[in-house]
Amino acid sequence: ELLVQGVGGVFCVHFSSLPAAYSARDLAAHADRDKARRLRLALIDEGVYAGRGDRYFVSAGLNATDLNDGLERIDRALARI
Repeated sequence: ELLVQGVGGVFCVHFSSLPAAYSARDLAAHADRDKARRLRLALIDEGVYAGRGDRYFVSAGLNATDLNDGLERIDRALARI
């Protein structure tokens, strides 16, 4: 199960069954950090920079082709973990 939440072009991805996380304590108790680490490594293998933590960013400078390419890379990374 995947929890995605954020505002605008910044979002966080957590492997958790929570419908929403309201604090770091919620995530510490319910998120699968090892799976998140494996996702970051798989994304890097796909050429997607995944920095520390679970935050990701989408830029207004991306066009539809860029976004579709990124989504395909994310799909491949998710399929491997």
